Amino acid sequence: MAQSFTALGKGNGFKSCLPKTDVSVYDHFEPLTLSQAMNFIWNVSGATTSFLSRISKTLVEDGTTEINYTFNKNSNGAYTVTPEPVERTCGNNIYIDPVEYVVEMTESELEETDGAGCNGRSKLSDAFFGVLNVVRMYNGSTNNESNFVGYGIPEIYSATAASSHNDGALTVSANIKISSYMDGESESGTDGVGTGQVSIYRRKASVLNINGMNIRSYTVAIAQGPESKLSPLITANSSTAAASASYTTTGDSPSGGTNSNTVSASAQVSAPNLEFYTY
Repeated sequence: MAQSFTALGKGNGFKSCLPKTDVSVYDHFEPLTLSQAMNFIWNVSGATTSFLSRISKTLVEDGTTEINYTFNKNSNGAYTVTPEPVERTCGNNIYIDPVEYVVEMTESELEETDGAGCNGRSKLSDAFFGVLNVVRMYNGSTNNESNFVGYGIPEIYSATAASSHNDGALTVSANIKISSYMDGESESGTDGVGTGQVSIYRRKASVLNINGMNIRSYTVAIAQGPESKLSPLITANSSTAAASASYTTTGDSPSGGTNSNTVSASAQVSAPNLEFYTY
């Protein structure tokens, strides 16, 4: 809860003059209204985000488990936007803390997995040093006010998660990007058919509604691995990207027994939940 106040700004609804951006060079753009942009820049107080990645392996030789590990690298991040609304005046930047969350394998964990690993990172704003801003969007030259289409939030959120195994080159990844304007088209397919290693992908360009604001999102999910064994689960929609895959190889051991090697990998990212001050 915040106290009501009167702000001394630039007479445009904001604390300073806004940068101009020509969005005609991008594949997609989704304008915000003045009211939506003002509510965001004055009242956003933070966000909660999440991503997850996981790898596992079980190697059995002659009925004896020789390798058995599972690693999860997950994050439920909480971002804080400062200062409070009453202090968001001309000359004071609006900051995001932390700038990003990063979760990775440790050196000892990588030694245990012989280089296999999983990781993830998220960033509430790709702006320099996490300084939050709103821009005026133009569908063409920014020198012509008739091209003005509305307001935008550049690079409001991005996240990626990935997991990979050396065995069979099994790799999965998930990515999400949210911005008022961006490149990227929806598509799905499989690359590398007939080569022994394939890459199955889903890419989704769409409009996402966050707290009543329509904004562009682009999600990508990819799984790569042996063509004869790979059967992944892949999702890419406006708010989530996820990929998971596993397979098992078997063979005879030198002693006449059976060996089996099972590996799996998964990754998922989701859109953030924005939080706002109320009065």
